[in-house]
Amino acid sequence: MVKILSLCVGLLFVATLYINAHNHDTRMNTTQSDSQQAQNPNETTKLPLNKEYSHQKQNQTTQTDTTQKPHKKQDIFSFPTTHVSKQTIADSRRYYGTLKEDESKIYSLSVRADGFIENLFVTQTYAQVKAREALFSFYSPEIIDAQSEFLATLPYSHLAQQKLLLLGVDSQEIAKLRNTRRIMNAITFYAPFDSLVFIKNVNKGSGVKKGEEIFQLINISTLWVIANINQEDLAFIRQNNNIAHAIIEGYQGKIEITFDKVYPNVVDNFIQARFILRNPDLKFFPNAFVQVYIESPPKERLVLPQNAVLFKNGKHFVFINDEGDFIPQEIEAKRILGTKFYEIIDGLEENQSVIKDALFVVDSDAQNNGWFE
Repeated sequence: MVKILSLCVGLLFVATLYINAHNHDTRMNTTQSDSQQAQNPNETTKLPLNKEYSHQKQNQTTQTDTTQKPHKKQDIFSFPTTHVSKQTIADSRRYYGTLKEDESKIYSLSVRADGFIENLFVTQTYAQVKAREALFSFYSPEIIDAQSEFLATLPYSHLAQQKLLLLGVDSQEIAKLRNTRRIMNAITFYAPFDSLVFIKNVNKGSGVKKGEEIFQLINISTLWVIANINQEDLAFIRQNNNIAHAIIEGYQGKIEITFDKVYPNVVDNFIQARFILRNPDLKFFPNAFVQVYIESPPKERLVLPQNAVLFKNGKHFVFINDEGDFIPQEIEAKRILGTKFYEIIDGLEENQSVIKDALFVVDSDAQNNGWFE
């Protein structure tokens, strides 16, 4: 039994020695490998690749190379093209503005003596009145004295009549005084023309002073259209052969208007232009919102669709075929407002072909190549 136990202890001791020796050799090999790698940092450990992995890697590289390559010429030829053509087109502009009363048709009805409003026949603002329609009757001691003087000097009352006229007494009232030979306590005032009452400052029984405005009357048979015009369009709107129309909200159809003048002041970088609008039926009123359309007579022009012209850095470009490549070419052009065309001034000829669509693709390539710098 003792012999067996001694044998087991011996075997255990030998095994321990073997394990320690094996671990020592492993550490030595690792140290040598690290030392060699430090001496040759550019060397990398080569791992075996199987054929399937190598084939996949090669395919990925091929696909990446294909994606990075630029468009071939035959791909560019697939872009749709259009041709420069001659068309008869009218140039047009649209502006915004408002209706305004004709200042020459505004009448302020004032009294020329102190007194009182005896009767008020027009009681509402914006009431429509006819020419010679009675507006109010006015009591004034000064006018009564002038009537007495007029009757006392008949039939030689010329100077007294002039005094009544200067006091604002209507000729119709003077004729009535002459015929009846009776003093009128209140003198009636009449509308001078067909108009609207835009301002009413009195009521029945109001006391008024000499020079005070009673009514403001406006004849709206003619109105002004005040439009805000871009400064660069000044020459265009002054052309004598232009046709101008107004579109007023709430009214169907176009109303012909006539250019009158340009105001000499600039408001918010716009020039104000005045047009005349005839309003015999009194359908329209001041302060209404208006759109103004101005068209020049149609004429033949060399044109391109607007999506075929690129405006960049203050210049106009088109893309043309140059020996198989489409490159930008600078041209002189201007927009035909109110249409979808550019008028070609210089740089292209009739029937010349340019790219019609997908300008953003060509523009992107051109920017990458610095063509617009």
